[in-house]
Amino acid sequence: MKPLHKFYIDEEMRNTVKDFLINHLKEITIKKAFAGETTEGISEAKNAIQNAFKQLEDTFGAKQETKDINQSE
Repeated sequence: MKPLHKFYIDEEMRNTVKDFLINHLKEITIKKAFAGETTEGISEAKNAIQNAFKQLEDTFGAKQETKDINQSE
């Protein structure tokens, strides 16, 4: 099993990592806003993170569901 597939299967780890990344972006946004700096790229970074996790779902989710269904038949 490939490392990304293992990561995807471990839902608790996957959600923890995603939450960590999003919260880190929020911290960066606050620091930049208080410093009067631009926060333009932050929303793009958030979208990139969300898209990466969606790609994990698309890549491993459907395959796992199909495998589970075939094994139960």
